[in-house]
Formats: sequence, C-alpha cells, structure tokens
Amino acid sequence: MRSPYKISQRQFRAKKKGWSSWTITFQDPKLKAEYKDTYFKTRDLAEATAKEIYKKKVNNKIVPKAKKKSVDNVYSVFMEKDIDPLYDSNQMSKDRYSRYVFVGKLLKQHDLGKMICDEVRTSDVSDFYRDNKSKGRSRKTIQNHHSCLERFFVWCQIQDYITGRPTVKKMVRGLFQNDSKSFDIKSISEENIKLIQENIFDDTFSQLMFLMAIKTGMRAGEQLALTWSDIDFDNDVITINKNISEGEGTKADKLSESTVIIGRKIPLNPDLKKALLSWKMETKYSQEDKEVFTRYGERFKAYGGASTSSSYNYEGQPASYDSLKYILHNAIKKSGARSISWHSLRHYVASKLILTDGDSKDNLKKISLFLGHQQIATTERVYAHVIALNNYQDEKTLDMVASL
Repeated sequence: MRSPYKISQRQFRAKKKGWSSWTITFQDPKLKAEYKDTYFKTRDLAEATAKEIYKKKVNNKIVPKAKKKSVDNVYSVFMEKDIDPLYDSNQMSKDRYSRYVFVGKLLKQHDLGKMICDEVRTSDVSDFYRDNKSKGRSRKTIQNHHSCLERFFVWCQIQDYITGRPTVKKMVRGLFQNDSKSFDIKSISEENIKLIQENIFDDTFSQLMFLMAIKTGMRAGEQLALTWSDIDFDNDVITINKNISEGEGTKADKLSESTVIIGRKIPLNPDLKKALLSWKMETKYSQEDKEVFTRYGERFKAYGGASTSSSYNYEGQPASYDSLKYILHNAIKKSGARSISWHSLRHYVASKLILTDGDSKDNLKKISLFLGHQQIATTERVYAHVIALNNYQDEKTLDMVASL
C-alpha cells in the first residue's frame, strides 16, 4: 500500500547550523500545499506529526494550519466576534460580560493561554481551574469561569479552531468533591471572633456589616447584594434572593436555582434588627431599592488627608469585596487575632449550629436550609470534619464545642 506521506530532508537546510531540515510531503493535495514549507528538527518529530495529521484527516478531524493559534489569541477573536456584539446590543448583562473579560485576563497569565487551541486537553483545563482554586477562588467563581470557557470552546469548534471540546460538564464538581473546609477550628472560636469584633472600625457601617455576617451566616456576595426591600422589620425576616460574585463587577445577579435555594428566609436577630434600624436612620441611602451596605459616613469621604479625588472617596457607592477585606484585615492586624477570611464568618455560624444542634438528620436538614444549600449533601460534604467532631464526646472535643 502506498504511504499517504513521505518524510525527507532538505540538504541545503541541513547544512545550516540550527536549521530544521526535515519535511513532510503528503499525497493529499490540500495537506501537501498546507505543509509545503513546514520543517522539523528531527525525522522522528516529522514522522510523529505526519501520523497525527493523517489520523485526524482519516477521522475527518483536521484543523487548518492557519487556525492553529494560541488560546489567548483565539479568545481575543472570540470576544470580538461573539461576546462584544451581544454586550453592545444589550443582550448580555454587564456582570456577565465582565466575567468573560476577567477569564481572558486569567488566560493571559496562565500556561493554558499559550497553548495551541487544538492541543488543549481536559487535563489542561483542569490544571487551570486547580491553579485558580489554589489562589482562593471559590467553587462558584470557578464554575462561572467554566461556563465562559465552555461557550468559548463550542465557538472554537464551530469556527474550526479545534476538533473536540476539552471541557466536560462536571469537571469543576470533581475538583471540589472532597471539599470539606479544613480551616483551623480555633480561628473561628468564640474568643477569636469576639477579639476581631472588638477591633472593627467604630462606624455604624462597619460594625453592622460584621454583625450581620456572624448573626446570619450569609455569603459575602449575598450580604453585598442585600437591599432594604429584602428586610421585613414587621415579621423579623430577611429574604435572600440576590448575589454578587467576586471579581465580576458590582451588579447583583439573581441567584440560580440549580445552586442555592431562591428566596430563603433568615430570622432577623434582635441585636441585628436594632443595628439595622439605627443604620437606616443614619444613612441617606435607605430607599427600598438601595443596597443596605451603601458606603456612607466620614470614613468614606476624603480619607487620611487625601484629596476629594482619592480612591477612598466612595460615599454613595455599594460596598465591595474589597470593603469586606479592608474592614476585617484592619481588625485582625489591630487585635493580633488569628487570621481569617470573611467567608470564615459563615463557617463560624455553620460550625456553631452543627456542633450544638446538628445531632440528627432532621436538624442537619434545617441547618442546610438556613445556609441556603440546595441539598443536605452539600452541608455534609463541606462540613464533614465538623460533623465528625460532633460524634466524639471526649473532654477535648467538648471543650472545643463549648468555645464556639
């Protein structure tokens, strides 16, 4: 049988020091023309490349040479041709568009962005997600990144940049399937939380923000998206139906029913209610459609002698994730407390509930609903090590429980 290609060496190139001299001559006219001026350093490399190209040709999975471009370069074309027109015609929200822009920035900083599109495999995308996870990005944030990349690779396939998609639907779930939160129990002890609380800025805004976190267990994004219309002072209930994702703008997205419970109700703690009413009287941004945590007060005007154009002059703007970090880190530094993240305050509430009331499946289900988990399995997975503590009644564990 006649070989579909021939490997040969160009002698005039072989005589040049450092030049690649091995080439492939395909029998197929299109492939022959496409690879006419392509050279390889070794015969083995040329042979392996020829076999791979011919295999794809036979399976009708060949990517034109002109479209063998890096992920970063193709993503820029994807934004220009697919995403920008949707945003410009108001068919895509600002938050969602910002999400695509943010993923593009991450690709520029990662090895995945430098790879040829058609050479990307599922393991490469998983490595990208794994690196983002190691930098502290949440499951929800990485799931949002995955959604962007899924659309990108579908577009790549339609445009002949790739022959098969390297993303699979449940790959993010696989990264987090054993994601019990292995935080330091002592960092969320009553003592440590109280020490931090005592050193929070003394303005009403900061005090209330911290108090709400430790009395409701709300996610940071839910807290930032909360509006005055979500609080029912007559019936002492807070309704959670919006969220803001970190790094993706400031506009609140409606919560997705597939990930959390929409419109869940949280009891309004008496101390929290008193603080909210005080803040409602103090701030000039107390209209029903305004975010509860809209910056207001002396601390958000020209700060530390800075001019009115200073980046600290945020009065009238909704709080952001940076607001939370600044408030918390300042208190930790000032107090010398064990370091925690804002999300740790949610773990503090959840762990306290589980260790005191999570002794049965029914109670655990109630706690799961309070936290806004769609399934009790999520609570069991995330707080597996805390639930395990509840099963041991030795003196050391009881002392730990008593401190929460």
